[in-house]
Amino acid sequence: KSKDKAFYISVGHQAYDGEDQDLGWGVARSQDGAETSWMTFVLVVRPSEIMDVCYLSLPRAKGGKSKKGARKKAPELKVDSFVNEIDELEAPPHPSTPVVFPFPLQGTGPFLCSQGVCGSLTHFYQETMHAIDLLCPVGTPVLAVGSGEVVSFQHSNRCGGIHVQNLFHWNSVLIKLDSGVLVEYVHIKAESVTRKVGDRIQEGDLLCLSGDVGFCPSPHLHIQAHAAAVDDHRKA
Repeated sequence: KSKDKAFYISVGHQAYDGEDQDLGWGVARSQDGAETSWMTFVLVVRPSEIMDVCYLSLPRAKGGKSKKGARKKAPELKVDSFVNEIDELEAPPHPSTPVVFPFPLQGTGPFLCSQGVCGSLTHFYQETMHAIDLLCPVGTPVLAVGSGEVVSFQHSNRCGGIHVQNLFHWNSVLIKLDSGVLVEYVHIKAESVTRKVGDRIQEGDLLCLSGDVGFCPSPHLHIQAHAAAVDDHRKA
């Protein structure tokens, strides 16, 4: 059976909708901090379906020949993409006893939930379907939602924004609660983790600071919990 596919497409040219309205620009930040203008489309396309998305304004190739007689090259097309299949999501059984966690951010907020469970931007995969995204300024303290142990972390990346290549670079902290539940915090600020792997933590302890690292249209904390083995989480 053919599956739906997700298309993440970053475009470095001006784009317009069917009514000739400018679609606007977003920003992408490289690992060295350089910022460039891009727009990114996230499309879910069914098998044998064609989606008409936008019109691109491309620079014209200069005609004629160079002094040596060779034709001039056409301008570079600035488009990057990532495409993959989407598995059909199945709702897990409800736990017999509800699991309740304290709020993971310190401060008065408000902290808007910009994407919830099975969200249509990036939460339509088995690995992320239970995640929520909470908008928060870069540098907001991120807290442990329970007592347990730090399993792993990555906080060396600095890229951010909407470019599709940022889907493969992020910062995160993974903790294992005493109940066995794994909790992961993603998009955290570079070099902000306050703990080491193997450290014991208590509910409410400061783990790191929120950020905008990875595929991150706006600064937020992506948090998700799994009742899974650590090795299964690493494979995912």
